[in-house]
Amino acid sequence: MTLLGDDSSKFLDGDEFEADVWRSYGATIREHGIRAIPYFVFNGPATKGGPFRGGKLEQGEVVVNGSSSPDEFLAVIGARSFRGSGSPSKADRALAL
Repeated sequence: MTLLGDDSSKFLDGDEFEADVWRSYGATIREHGIRAIPYFVFNGPATKGGPFRGGKLEQGEVVVNGSSSPDEFLAVIGARSFRGSGSPSKADRALAL
């Protein structure tokens, strides 16, 4: 199927494959036992927060929802505090908000 111009706009604005997408989504979550959108807890050498280190939040970790944008993940991964240079700043922790 090749879509050009108006045809591609009509396709993207339409719901031609909506039932197929929902059927695939349902099969995937059942097959893999997915029950929720994951979240990621980022800790570095100077942080100890989250359920995997001490069981308490707000101890320097940054939590990013799995539904966040790639830019949010890249900002957290690139944050200075998670490369071992001291405690995270409020700005670092706010990256995930």
